[in-house]
Amino acid sequence: MRARRYGALVVVGCLGATLLAAACAGRESPATVPSPAPVRLPALRYAHRLHANGYMLCDEGPEGRLRCYGLTPLETDEEGWVTFADGFSNVSMGAAQVCGLRAGRVVCWGDNAVDPSDDSHLALCTAASFHDEDRVREVAVSEAMGCIVTDSQTVRCWGDESDSTQPTTAVGRIEGAHGLSVSLWQGCALTSEGVRCWGGSIMDDEIAPLEDSYRVAIPDPAQVAVGSDSACARSSDGRVSCWGHDVNGSLGRGPVASSERLGVQPVEGLRAVDMVASERTVCARSDDGQTYCWGDNARGQLGLGHTRRVDTPTHVPALDGALDVAPASDFICARFAEGGIRCAGDLASLQFQVAPEEHGPAALRGVTTTAVFASEQTTCVRTATGLRCFGGAERGDRGYEEAVAGWDPGLDDPGNIADLDILGDDPCVRWRDGRLACGRPDARVERTGTLALAAYSAVACFVDSTRRVHCWHRYGTDAPAPVAGLEDAAFIATESGRVCAVSGRTGLTCARLGAGRGQPADALRASFTDIRALALAGNQTCVVRQGGELVCWEGVARYEGTINGISTVAHGVDQMCVLQEGRVRCIEFVDGRMSLGPAVPGVDAVVQLSTGLGHFCARREDGEVLCWGRNRYAQLGRSLPALRLDFVRIPDVEVTPVRAASFECRENEDDVY
Repeated sequence: MRARRYGALVVVGCLGATLLAAACAGRESPATVPSPAPVRLPALRYAHRLHANGYMLCDEGPEGRLRCYGLTPLETDEEGWVTFADGFSNVSMGAAQVCGLRAGRVVCWGDNAVDPSDDSHLALCTAASFHDEDRVREVAVSEAMGCIVTDSQTVRCWGDESDSTQPTTAVGRIEGAHGLSVSLWQGCALTSEGVRCWGGSIMDDEIAPLEDSYRVAIPDPAQVAVGSDSACARSSDGRVSCWGHDVNGSLGRGPVASSERLGVQPVEGLRAVDMVASERTVCARSDDGQTYCWGDNARGQLGLGHTRRVDTPTHVPALDGALDVAPASDFICARFAEGGIRCAGDLASLQFQVAPEEHGPAALRGVTTTAVFASEQTTCVRTATGLRCFGGAERGDRGYEEAVAGWDPGLDDPGNIADLDILGDDPCVRWRDGRLACGRPDARVERTGTLALAAYSAVACFVDSTRRVHCWHRYGTDAPAPVAGLEDAAFIATESGRVCAVSGRTGLTCARLGAGRGQPADALRASFTDIRALALAGNQTCVVRQGGELVCWEGVARYEGTINGISTVAHGVDQMCVLQEGRVRCIEFVDGRMSLGPAVPGVDAVVQLSTGLGHFCARREDGEVLCWGRNRYAQLGRSLPALRLDFVRIPDVEVTPVRAASFECRENEDDVY
């Protein structure tokens, strides 16, 4: 449903008031007549012709001409706007899909919502596209489901949270259904009974069948917007109410301690005439034309010029006077009266063939260190004044600005820390005297007398004073439990599915974690008793012996090849790297043989190599630390190259697709495009 737009107009007396001519006729003098009360017309609403998701931006221009920018379903060789066709209305977008109404019919391009494994169709000629339905009023799609409202006021949907290949399902005849909104696994619409929703319930933790709908108590609703795990509705008097999980402040209630799903509650201090939403954010236009936004802002996608959490409606000055606003998962775009479209946030998905997470080696600025501890989302260094950490953006109130500048983790006795891993905001730390503290405050694991610690994502393990290995899930409720078959351990390494221990008496022994915890029959064992370094990556295991020899296995099969002069080995998310004579080189595994690749350029005189899941950090003799690899959380001490905290203009450049959009349904589905 597209809202009409009005300008603000105040008419005083009869001057220039053609519509009031009859009322003014016969008056002796305007000066003798009291001025009537100002006439306040409805406030300007969004045009709802601009649409965005995580991958692209689409715009309905004059005569319904639909064009899109970014990673669109129509392949192009250049970056710019690609036009689909004219005559579109009520456009909606899934993850990699664009749907719209054209003469009462639904037309879609992109991923096949019925069969997600089939990405060969650019025009979907399936039951889910409703080519047999020519009386459609509204369409709304998301990554996992889509729905329509027909002329008979019936809501029909396809896909759900458990089976996106599920056949088209009739939610049922819902009287007066309009104002359709869907997200990943749930949908809502306005009806003669108020707001009704279906699919994955955002009222409680139960998953309702798609064909069942339930009523949400919203007084006199005028609009509804569904997020990934929450929803908001606007009443006709301007009140906005939200319910569901408070994902990143998406309920607009301020800090909420509870992790439970919360019931309907008004958003305080807000009166709105219109509303738009993405999966995790909401923006509303007040009656004075200002835009207020709240929710996830980890990528600066609310246009406020920062990346900190926003959990209450906050005025976005940069959007004052915008004719249209379209929030997406990582960015926000708007059209302004002077023409053109401007966007803020992480614009990587709107750029052409960009992989912004990968970075080459660069120094952490302003630090001279004596130790470096790299983990999944952070890089921490020990300096003369204590610990300083980089990264951890998108966690709590920490934005990219703080993540890049560095922050103090607030740990006791930083000068004596031997092992450190931080997941989210929860440190896992072992001191040189054997003390260990790991996990969030309400589920902290604390021990004394430990000999070693290893952590990988949510899995953590330690060696106790009797040299037994204990492991646990850092976000679980179970206490650390001993791992069968791992005794007499000197040090350990772990990854998501297994843990390996090194013993000076028995050598290397590996065990499986999880339901089959313990020593499986085919687990790796090696009798080397002189191992000084160990690393795991997937099914690969590498050790360094005292003489500097590198030995690696794929499962239990040893790789061929001789590599010497190695001082340590470390793993990344998809590679193993070693330190050899002060240079970092990564191991190449081909056809059962191993060899070393070229040295990482610009990285020399290295005395310590540390790794997170996707990045490496090397400490040089002079105390400088250089890091490279993936940088999603700013753990390299650098911001995302596509992050824009100010609104930037999207170039108005038209490009030609490799193949033009087609509405034809071919007999052979392989020929559909």
